[in-house]
Amino acid sequence: MERRLPRLMPMPGPAAATSDSYQVYQVDDSSSISSTTGKATSSRKRRRQVSAACANCRKRKERCDDKRPTCGACARRGAICNNGTKDDDSSLTTTLKSRNAALLHENAQLRDLFAVLRGISPAHGHEVLTHLRAADDPIRALKTIYEAPLLLSRPASSSVSELLDPRLERLELLALQESPIRVDARPWTAVAGDGLVSELISSFFIWDDAFLMPMIDRDAFLADMRSGNIANAKYCSPFLVNAICASRCQYRFAAYEMFHRLDVEATYSAMRYDKAKALERRILSRLAWGLFCFESIVAHVYLEISMLPPPTIPRHFERPSGIFSHGLARTPNVDMFGNRHTRQSKSPPFVPGAIHLACDVALMLYSSMQWNMEYEGSYGSEEDLRVRRRKLDEVREWRGRLPLNLQYDVNFTPQTYYLSAFTNEVIISILRPLPPLTEIEPGTTAKALCLSCCKIDTDNMDCFVRTYSLHDYTILTLCGVYNSILILVFHMADPAAQPLFAEASRLILDTSNDFPMSRFILQSIKAMSWRLKVPLPAAARPYYDNLGNAKESLRHVPISFALPAQTPVQKVLTHSSAQKERAEDMGTLLTKWSAMSIG
Repeated sequence: MERRLPRLMPMPGPAAATSDSYQVYQVDDSSSISSTTGKATSSRKRRRQVSAACANCRKRKERCDDKRPTCGACARRGAICNNGTKDDDSSLTTTLKSRNAALLHENAQLRDLFAVLRGISPAHGHEVLTHLRAADDPIRALKTIYEAPLLLSRPASSSVSELLDPRLERLELLALQESPIRVDARPWTAVAGDGLVSELISSFFIWDDAFLMPMIDRDAFLADMRSGNIANAKYCSPFLVNAICASRCQYRFAAYEMFHRLDVEATYSAMRYDKAKALERRILSRLAWGLFCFESIVAHVYLEISMLPPPTIPRHFERPSGIFSHGLARTPNVDMFGNRHTRQSKSPPFVPGAIHLACDVALMLYSSMQWNMEYEGSYGSEEDLRVRRRKLDEVREWRGRLPLNLQYDVNFTPQTYYLSAFTNEVIISILRPLPPLTEIEPGTTAKALCLSCCKIDTDNMDCFVRTYSLHDYTILTLCGVYNSILILVFHMADPAAQPLFAEASRLILDTSNDFPMSRFILQSIKAMSWRLKVPLPAAARPYYDNLGNAKESLRHVPISFALPAQTPVQKVLTHSSAQKERAEDMGTLLTKWSAMSIG
């Protein structure tokens, strides 16, 4: 059998030869043969490596060229390819690595928590366990435990036994469960545990921040407080947290001195057009306008003008929706977090725009008190009456343009109640200096208008007590009835005013367990009746019996707050010098009694 041998190609000429060891020879079938140091290999282009085939190619076990959006194999078959939606392999790998690292870190933290519980003493372990039981996140709880060494090493003392008291533990847990805002007490304060501190912080933002003290930006404050990092916190500090927890102890003069040092308006102006400083501008605006509203309310208690002038920077409070428009449907109430208010909400209803309108009222009150303090003529003169009537018309027109959801008789909420009482305070400040029988408009006297305000404020507080109870509330709840009783005490001889006087007295006494100063208010009203030589109405007398000097219930109040004996008070009031008419007001009486009780 003849053996077939491959045909040899002719030897290339000199031009084809190269000094390189790598040579290429042409063959008649147009194929290429490469020779590298005497070894021939195919020069065909290598197939591109594919890291992950599409779903169809994997299922059919077929080679995939990984073209996007459709690979070649799927294109030939007319099948739908998933390459267009397939995640990039590198990003997927990065995501998986990050997730794995996070899980490893969390696992290490949980092991640390286990080590803490295993190595701690039984007494301290019980406290840490109570802390964990009340927390929402075990990792955050572990961070708090590490940042609060008192939880890990606390000397044996009576405080430990108190914390181990099951009654206090139950109170702590109950307070935490009922609080809409939950925060860790440490490292910010050691006055109480997480439950009670959360309840105090929640109460402040539900009641005081809603109208009386809206100078703290809640979101920025809570974000810093929940971070638990004192060093990096910008809008929260241990001092501020403790001040909120003890917010009934007010240091006005020191606070205003610090406010002036901050030079808020200049700081605001410097960042006015900086888009990156929107949060800082909002916080500064809330501070300036919130303090102005607060000071306006407090200063009126002493019949004085606000120590802080109106701010010149814009307001950053939420504006009312459909302001001054009755044609729009009522805007629904919200809870403290801005969600629609329901029966299941843990806070009373909030009305968007209420604080913005409170700034309007504070401006009107400032204007009225400024006239009262600076007018050098006689109260009740033609010039004086012209100005007061104009100011009264401004208040009425403003109130008449309120949206429906901000009118107390349409939508009764704590905020609409406070807004109504604050507005009536402006009206009373306009009318109070006038003789009672001064005719403001045909057939209407200053006395009649003041008694009308007293009726509204007293009825509204009674409605508040029946609707929201006196379980948790703010001192501002007393504002309207406090203004009312200072008016009614001068008209006790009028039978028409006596039922209102008795009702106002009852409501003030009902708050004495929470605000011991309420007893002092009633004692001062009793002293004023002696000065006026008008007996208390029979219906009101039960509320003035057994007031004493309130020492039994004022164990935590300085002794200088206690009123002196009744006879010296009566003597001082009887021989008081006749100054202006406002010398008989509550502010003057409290000042005299405070001076007498210092010794």
